[in-house]
Order: sequence, then structure tokens, then C-alpha cells
Amino acid sequence: MAGREKLRPRRRYVYLAVLAALFLFVWSSGQGPSVNVVQGSTLLVQVRGNYVEAASPTLLGRLLGDDGKPFVSLLSLFALAERDDRIDTVVIQLGSTGIGWGKATELRNAIGRLRDAGRETVVIMNGGSFSANRAYYIASAAEKIYAVPGSVLPVVGLAAQYLYFGNTWEKFGIGVEATKVGRYKGAVDMIIGTEMSEPLREMSNALLDSAEQRFASAVEASRGINREELAKIIDAGPVTASQLLEHGLLDGISHVRHLDVMQRDVIHGKDYRNVDPVSIGFDPKAQFALIYGSGNVVTGSAGRSTSGGPIFASDKVSDALFAASKNPEIDGIILRIDSPGGSPDASEFVWQTIMDVRETGMPVVVSVSDVAASAAYYIASAADAIIISPGALTGSIGVFSVRPNFEGLMEKLDVRVETLSRGAHADFASTLKPMSDGARERMDTIVREIYELFITRVATGRNLEVAQVDTVGEGRVWSAEQALDVGLVDELGGLKEAVEWLLRKNGLDKDTDASLVSYPAALSVTAEFAELLQGGTLLMSRAPMDAALDSLPLPNALVTLRSWVTDLDFNGPLLVPSALIEIQ
Repeated sequence: MAGREKLRPRRRYVYLAVLAALFLFVWSSGQGPSVNVVQGSTLLVQVRGNYVEAASPTLLGRLLGDDGKPFVSLLSLFALAERDDRIDTVVIQLGSTGIGWGKATELRNAIGRLRDAGRETVVIMNGGSFSANRAYYIASAAEKIYAVPGSVLPVVGLAAQYLYFGNTWEKFGIGVEATKVGRYKGAVDMIIGTEMSEPLREMSNALLDSAEQRFASAVEASRGINREELAKIIDAGPVTASQLLEHGLLDGISHVRHLDVMQRDVIHGKDYRNVDPVSIGFDPKAQFALIYGSGNVVTGSAGRSTSGGPIFASDKVSDALFAASKNPEIDGIILRIDSPGGSPDASEFVWQTIMDVRETGMPVVVSVSDVAASAAYYIASAADAIIISPGALTGSIGVFSVRPNFEGLMEKLDVRVETLSRGAHADFASTLKPMSDGARERMDTIVREIYELFITRVATGRNLEVAQVDTVGEGRVWSAEQALDVGLVDELGGLKEAVEWLLRKNGLDKDTDASLVSYPAALSVTAEFAELLQGGTLLMSRAPMDAALDSLPLPNALVTLRSWVTDLDFNGPLLVPSALIEIQ
């Protein structure tokens, strides 16, 4: 034992030395050289990897392998090129991104603004997945679309799959009972059911129709292919670059270095991001706080989820909202939401925070990225306005609670259970026997009261009648366009439109320059190291099993379900989407 004690200080010195070395590497690798942009340059931007609604990874995050790229950084890069007349052409190498349809639409619109600014836009697709619909939707905004030779680019129509685990639990001797409010709350059916309910089928078909309409309209507007012709092309099932070229979906097949526009002066995106915006005339007249609400909604102040991704932590977001509202230099707040929902307690806490901030006179606008469902919509409803990207999903105003019963599993394992209790309903939370009628009645009461509070909060925040919210509630998920029609959101658009809304709120023209300041402020290096030393196990937070699961091509429904299980507390009711919806 004494020998081990003697080793500890030495190990800590080595530990710190390794971290210091890694810090120097990370810091130096993030510092790009200054760049000289000449007239007529071609900007080459690589769009691939994991884009998230979060600030740049901290030192600690990068040491832990956080590969998330802030989506706002990509939008900012395109905005810079949009007003930089030295850039003649923008070439985008488009690979696998993992972004949803909301971000895809924002990216597509950013490419469109480049064209409107007189930039020649070229996308070269690097195919390799079995679904290229979303990538082609983005690429179709460019003047020219190319693909790398040998690319696999299936543009074969949109589809959504739904998983049902009802029969699975029986094989393990596990019973699952659920209580819900909302006939569209299909997440319950997914967990305990064996097939799609008619209300969920109605909702899902409406969402798929909305996505198909958006896809077809985009291709028709950009490529001049009418919907009837596009339907024939899709039904022909083109899956390779040569087949897409044959059907007129591409302009050519080429490696990027062989494109004519690459024979000019080329500036790489990683270097171009170091251009000082002031040098091209950027002159901000307003300053807005940008606060992220990404990932599952949970109580507390966690900095990341158990899997290492973003988390919508109630205390952290609320503290950021209050801090921004007290800063006299901040003229408005953008809450950027990309969340499927989560805890009712956490959502109520943040909802009230937004209402309190609004009382101070600070305007708050919500910008929805890919999704703001259930608990996340609960929070969004408190804002002055909700602006949602076309392609995003929202709503899902409903509540459910799931309680497993492990009695059968205990019998299979030959485990005996003895229960001692005081009080008629002391076993209310027991998961070792079926729910009694009294327990079920009490669970129904809990879920119903949360739903009533939910629709009341939405009605208050949105200035609607409670009955009206109930009508569009029932757990139904709405596309952005549908949500606008039923009054759940105020405007279609992305982060740019959220900035314009705040500018107008401040009495400024929508084209006025404004700067965005991320809240909360990034931790200092000292604070991060202190957090690391206090945490003890942070470097091991991504277990080998997590890494292995991340590398598997699992259906998105399973990935999302896994995040629910690891991040959310199933000991109480949840506000999560009606179903795990992913349109490919």
C-alpha cells in the first residue's frame, strides 16, 4: 500500500505533463496562418463530418475526442465569402455530414445566397452512403454539380422506417406498461407495441409528403426538372454517378483538382476562416447572444451527454440566459434549439427563465435547427418568436410515462423478491410486479397534470387559447411548414432570419451588420484543468463500448433511443417525440 502511495504524485506529474503536451498540440493546430486573398480567387470548402449546434469544442472536449464542428462556423464562412468580392468561385466538396433536413435547408439557402451575390457555385459530391437524397438536396442549390468517379449516390426516393419492440421484452420476461396523453404519442407504441397505429400512420405520411414536396420543389427550382420528370428519374433508381449524369442530375464526373475553376488561385476554407471580417466591410451595429439548446433536455448543468455529445442542461442554459440579459452590450438573445425533448421539470425551469428574461425587456427569439420537439418545444413556446428552418420538425405536445415490470425476468433468473411496505400505495414505484389499479390511476393523474401544464404554458407563451393548443397537440409532430400553418411557429427561416428578426426588434434595418456572442463563455484553460482533475474519470467518459456502438451503422431510431436511455430519467414522465422519425 505504501508503495502505491509513493507512486501517486509521480503519476500525477506525468498525467499533467501529457495533458500539457496535448494542449500545446491542440492549441497550435487550431491557429491558422494569415491568408492573402487575391482578386478572382476560388474558395475550396470541405463539408463533411459531424456538424452540431454547439460552440467550438473546448480544450477538454478536444482532448476527449469531441469531433463536433459548430454548424454556425460553416454558415459564417459562407457569409464571409458572400460579401467578399475577391472570391469569384466557391467549390464545395460535399461528403457525409449527418445533418438533418433543417440544417440541410439552411446550408442550401447559404449556397443560394452565394449565387445571388454573384459567386459561381460548384458542388462536387463524394458519395459513399446508401442514401444520397439529403446530400443531393443540398447540392442542387449550386450552379454546377459534379461527382467523384466511382461515387455511390442513390437518389431513389424518400423513406422513413419505424421500429417496434413490443414482442422483444417478452423474450426476456419483461413487461412494460405505459401511460400517455396524446393519440399521436407513438413513442409509446414503439416501446410497447408491435405495429404502427393509425394516428401515427396519418402523421408520418403527412411528414413524408411534406418532405417530398420540399425536395421536389427544390430540385425543380434549381435544376429545371419538373416533378413528373423527377418522379420518373427516382423510380428508375439511379445509384451511381454515371446514372445520375445520364438522367441530368449531374453536370459532370470529375476529381476536384481537375475542375477548370481549380486552375485559379485557390484558398482553402480552413485558411479563409482567418480573414478579418472588418477587412471586407463588416461593421456591426448590434450584438446578440447566441445560446445553444442541443441534445436531450435534462435538469442540472452538465456540459455534455454521457455519450460525449451536446446536452440541453436546464441550469446551464438558464444561467446563460440570465447572464446575457444582464449584459448592457447585448441587444437580444437567440436560443438555437436542436433537441428531441426530455425532462418536464427541466423544460418548465427554462420556460420560466425565458419569461423572466422577457420581463426585463430583453427580446428572445428561438431558432430551430433540425428539431424542437416536446420538452424542447415547451421551452421554445416562451420566446417572443419562433423561427424554424424548413425541413425541421417540431410540436409533439404530449406526455408519456413508461414503467417496466421485471417480475418475469426475476422468475427466469430464479430470484425471489420480498416486499415490506407501509401505506396502501407504498409500492407505487415498484418495478418488480405489475402496476396495481391504484398505481395506474395515480400515474394517469401525473401524466394528465403535466400535459395540462404543458398546453397551458404553450398557450401563454404563444398567446393562444388552451383548447386551440390541445387541438394541435395530442403528441403530433409537425413539419416546419405545417407548424406555421397551425400557429406553432412565427416564421420559416434559419439563423440568418433570427438575426434579422432581432434587428427589426431593435429598430434596425434587416441588412444591418450584427455580431453573435456565444453564451456561456468558454472556460479558461485553468478552469478546464481544474474540472478535469476534480472529475477524475472524465478522460474515460467515452467507454470502449460507446465508441464501438458509435462506429456501427445502427438505425438512427436505435441511436436516439440509446441516448434517451443513457441521458433521461425513466423513473418519471417524459416529454419526447411522438416517434423516432428519420426521413432518408
